[in-house]
Amino acid sequence: MVQIANLIINGKASGTDLDEFATKQYHSRKLPFKKACMKVAFKLSRIVYNILVKNIQYDPHYEQTQQKMQKLLRRKARTGTLLQSAQVRALRKDIGRFFVNHHEHLNSKSRFLLTRGFTQMIDKVNKKDLNDKDTK
Repeated sequence: MVQIANLIINGKASGTDLDEFATKQYHSRKLPFKKACMKVAFKLSRIVYNILVKNIQYDPHYEQTQQKMQKLLRRKARTGTLLQSAQVRALRKDIGRFFVNHHEHLNSKSRFLLTRGFTQMIDKVNKKDLNDKDTK
């Protein structure tokens, strides 16, 4: 697996989804060659395992869709619904509008701090909605 990952990172299998993943790991994230090689090899081994053992047809986005589905199922188990409350949707819309309108005034640190604060606000609204639902 590592030898195949080595070939993929060196560009011998260009145009594949694994090549895009390898490029992202090695060049964009600037991981050391061996670490990027191991990440690609692990991903390749997961693909081979899913095809051979679980008998799943190859899909380059299988892992991402599984993670999204698990996240949705956890939310449904926690809240009882997949939908967010109207307050949370309105708050997200206002936050998005704020970032669009004021993007020229924000540097990376202020954007990070604002995003963190807004995330905490959304979490508080979600907890409040859960508590209100429990009391009813």
